[in-house]
Amino acid sequence: MLKRLAYLPGYFVVTTTTAIARFFFVSLLIRNLGAAEFGRWSLFEPAVVVLSQLVLLGINFGIIKQISQDRLSPIVALRALFLAGQPLLIAVGTAVFFVSFRLGLAWPGPLFLALLIYTESIFTLLFSSYRAAGSMGGFAVSSFLKVLAFLIVLVLALHYHLPKVHKAEDIITWSFWTSLVGLASGFLAVRLLHFKQFFTPEERHESHWRIYIDAVRYGLPLLATGLLAMAIEFAARYILNLYIDHAQLATYVIYAKLSSIVEVLIITPFGLWWPTERFLWLESKDGGRRFFRAVSVAMLVALLVAAGTLWLASDWVVSWFAPGVPPNRHVALLLIFSMVARGMAYPLNVGALKEGKTHWNIYGALTAAVVNGALCFLLIPRFGIVGAAYATILSHICYTAFLTVISQRIHPVPLPYLTMGGLIIISALLIIAVSRYLEAVPSLLKALVFSAISLMVFTPIVLPLLRVKNAE
Repeated sequence: MLKRLAYLPGYFVVTTTTAIARFFFVSLLIRNLGAAEFGRWSLFEPAVVVLSQLVLLGINFGIIKQISQDRLSPIVALRALFLAGQPLLIAVGTAVFFVSFRLGLAWPGPLFLALLIYTESIFTLLFSSYRAAGSMGGFAVSSFLKVLAFLIVLVLALHYHLPKVHKAEDIITWSFWTSLVGLASGFLAVRLLHFKQFFTPEERHESHWRIYIDAVRYGLPLLATGLLAMAIEFAARYILNLYIDHAQLATYVIYAKLSSIVEVLIITPFGLWWPTERFLWLESKDGGRRFFRAVSVAMLVALLVAAGTLWLASDWVVSWFAPGVPPNRHVALLLIFSMVARGMAYPLNVGALKEGKTHWNIYGALTAAVVNGALCFLLIPRFGIVGAAYATILSHICYTAFLTVISQRIHPVPLPYLTMGGLIIISALLIIAVSRYLEAVPSLLKALVFSAISLMVFTPIVLPLLRVKNAE
C-alpha cells in the first residue's frame, strides 16, 4: 500500500511551498490594504472562487474520470473540453463585466474581474488534467510561479509603493496577471519537458461535444456539492457583514485564513492525490475496502496532529502575520477543528463518487448548507464571530456525517469507527495536558511538544495499517 502513496510527497511539497507563500499573502494584504479594504476584498474573493468553478459545470472533475478511468488521452480530453466550454466561459465573463459595475467596483475592476474568472477557470481545468495524467512538472511549475508572482507584487507594493495596491480593485487586477503567469508557465512546462503521457495520441475520434457532455454528466453533481460546501465556508462572512463592520469582519476572515493552513497542508495534497487512487482501488478484488479503511485512519491522524499543533501555536501565528488582530482562542479552536471534520469527508465518502452515483453528494451537501444557514442566522446576531465559528464546525460535522451514511449505503466499507473515536479522545487529552502542564511555556514550544508526542503515540497505530496489502 505504501507504493500507492508515492505521489503524496510530491503533492505535499508543492502545496506546502505555495501554502507558505499564501500564508504571507494575508499579512501583506492587510498591510497594503488596511483592515477595512481587506474586509471589502474578502467579499469579492468568494465570488471569484465560486464563479470560476460554476462556469466549468464540473468538467474539471469529469476530466479526471475520463483520463484515470476511461483512459482518454489527456491532451485530447483537455482540447475537447476547452473548445466546447468556450461559449459558456465567454457568456459568463460578459455578464460579470456588466454586473460588477453595480457591485461597487471602479474601472477597470469589472474588466479584470471578468478576465480573472476566465483564467482561473482554465487554470482549474489544466490543473485537473495534470493531476489525472501524473504530470507533476506542470502541476508544480504552474502552482509555484502563480503564487510567486503575486507574492512579488505584494512585496514591491508594500516596500516600494510600486505597483500601487490600496484597493480591492488593485488585488483583482494583479490576481488576473499572476493567474495568467501560472496558466501559461504550467502548460509551457508540460510542453517543454515532453511529458509523453500527457500528449499521448488518441486512436478514438470522439466529438468534442460528446466528451464535454460526458464530463458534465459526471462532474455537475460534484460541482453542485462543491458549491454547497463553499456556501458553508463563505456564508458566515456575508451574514456577519449584516451585523458588524468591515474591520470586525476582517478579524473573522483572519481566523478563517488561519484554519485554512490545515486545509492547504493536509486536505489539499490529499484531495489532489485521492480521486485517481480511488478509481484504481475500486477496481480491486475487494473493492478497495482494506485500503479505504487504512487511509481513513491515516487521514484522521494527520488532521488531528496538524489541527492541534496549529491551535496551540495560534496566538503566535496571528500576532506574527496579522499584528493588531485581537487574540481569540475560542474562535481559533472551532474554525481549526472544523477543518478536521471537513477533511474527513474525503476518505469516508467512497460510494457516492462512483460513476452514476455522484448526484447523491448533493443531498448531503444541501442538508449541511441548510443547517449552516439556519445556525448562522440563529447564532450570529447574538454571539457574533463566535456564533459564526460554531455554525461552521457543526455544519462541517453534518456534511461529513451525511456523506458517510450515503456512501456506506452505496459502497459499504468496514470503517474503524472505534479506532477513530479513540484517536480523537487521545488527541483531545494530549491537547488538554500540554495546555495545562505547559501553561507558562511559549505557544510555539507547546505546539512543537504536542506534535512530537502525537507522532510518537500515533505512528505505531497507523504504520501497520499502511503496510497491509490489498486484495488485487
